[in-house]
Amino acid sequence: MATPNKETIYIDVDDEITSIIDKVKSSKSKIVALVLPKRSTVLQSVVNMKLIKKAAQTSKKSVVLITNETSLMPLAGVAGLHIAKSLQSKPVIPPPPAYPGEDVIEAEDLEDTESLDTTATVGALAAAAAAKDEDAIELATETIDMSLQDSVASKEKLKKKRHLKVPNFDRFRVGIFLAGLAVVLLVVGWYFAAVVMPRAQVTIRTTTTSAVSSFDFTVTTAQTELDKDNKVIPAIQKTITKSDNTKVPATGQKDLGAKAEGTMTMKNCSASDEAIIVSSGTRFSAGDFAFISTEAVSLPASSFSGGGTCTTPTRTVDVLAEKPGDSYNLSARAYTVGINGVTATGSAMAGGSTKIVKVVSQKDVDDAVADIKTKQDQQAGDELKTALEIDTLFALSETRASAPSKITTTPNVDSEAEEATVLVETTYTMLGIQRDYLSQLIKADVEGDPSLQGQAVTDDGIDTSIMRLNNQQAAGEASISFRTSVTAGPEIDEQFVKESIKGKKRGEAEAFINGLPGVDEATVDYSPFWVYTTPKSVTKINVVIEKVEQSVPSTENNE
Repeated sequence: MATPNKETIYIDVDDEITSIIDKVKSSKSKIVALVLPKRSTVLQSVVNMKLIKKAAQTSKKSVVLITNETSLMPLAGVAGLHIAKSLQSKPVIPPPPAYPGEDVIEAEDLEDTESLDTTATVGALAAAAAAKDEDAIELATETIDMSLQDSVASKEKLKKKRHLKVPNFDRFRVGIFLAGLAVVLLVVGWYFAAVVMPRAQVTIRTTTTSAVSSFDFTVTTAQTELDKDNKVIPAIQKTITKSDNTKVPATGQKDLGAKAEGTMTMKNCSASDEAIIVSSGTRFSAGDFAFISTEAVSLPASSFSGGGTCTTPTRTVDVLAEKPGDSYNLSARAYTVGINGVTATGSAMAGGSTKIVKVVSQKDVDDAVADIKTKQDQQAGDELKTALEIDTLFALSETRASAPSKITTTPNVDSEAEEATVLVETTYTMLGIQRDYLSQLIKADVEGDPSLQGQAVTDDGIDTSIMRLNNQQAAGEASISFRTSVTAGPEIDEQFVKESIKGKKRGEAEAFINGLPGVDEATVDYSPFWVYTTPKSVTKINVVIEKVEQSVPSTENNE
């Protein structure tokens, strides 16, 4: 069966350009009629029109757009596509829009593989193609002869109509964009090179002199103003309470067994003629063992026979072993009472038993308290210092003091347990002062030093000072010994230097700085390499003052 030479393809409003091109290429007919829907947007583009034309040329087909929308006709004219209002209408190539002064696409540039006769209908064109291929197919009601002469005539006619060129707006837009991008990059590059990147490094070398300041001063919360004569500085006191606990294993041992018991028989053989009262709790010892009386007893006055034998009647009391344990189950023996002239003999002791258990010892508690206190001391010192510095005060760490700690042990010492919890609660205090008050005392102390004549104190040495607490005379008051090394030299206002040299060239800037009092040498360096003047913004100027200490002996002022 012969292949039909015309195929009608209906385009859906949602079809993409790639889908339309695939349909054209996959068609087995020489002439493809694309019936477009109303308000089709996919072909509202010259580019898409040209893509269809290119696909038709590649597959050696002739494409006719079936539509009556006038907005598509100029676009089809630019691409060189035929348009017909219906399948029974004659296909034509509409004239392209005219843009004076712009390049256009000539008709022959479209490279039609086979021009269509614009005097025949779409159906007739199909019939002509069939006759040419010797495979005739009847189409609708009309046929048309697609002779070569008619095609040449149509092409010549199209040439005459296309006397104006179509501007290439895509290339124009790309050129405009690249030109704008180049201008932006040029401006940004200039801004960074001339404004952002330039820097100036100013190095100023000066000669400094050191002196030792050493004196005692007093700080107190009772003072409200600085007393320079008596060296008394007003102080602020901060207080903090630290509460920490820890668990420690019980390491003590205790015998919880029963205590041995028995009786003790006593006799008064003293030289006294009076009775002797032996109170309850009296201790009777024999070697390493001791027993305690559980009741008081009165021993009659001593009496002796003519031969000097003690004949005083005896008295017996109950006794209990001092400690539990079966080792106290002793046989009858003599005991020492510790009362002159009183003798004691114990009965056989029995009932003692041994049961060793772990208990909380005092050493366990003491070790735990020591560990907690060490941690509390460090933490409290840091926290108090921070609290004072928040109030812009200089913290006197040497004045840190603590009240006696409150210690709680659970369970109590000597109680049976595997471990114990030790809680330590301690209250700490620390004094702080205005840093400027101490600085004033330092400057007053070195004011008469001959090695510092004509120089000002540039570093009061507070941060490297040595302080020693003499005593804390009362709450909120302390006496402190102070010693430090003070540095003196020319006073150079860095901000003044920056303001004075901004915008100047290197030589002018260096000459100005070298003319300042106390300056030995000044150098100005710029970066990057292309910068040759000092930036006009002071934030881009960095001033470094290098102090060379002069070897001049200083006089120590001791108070």
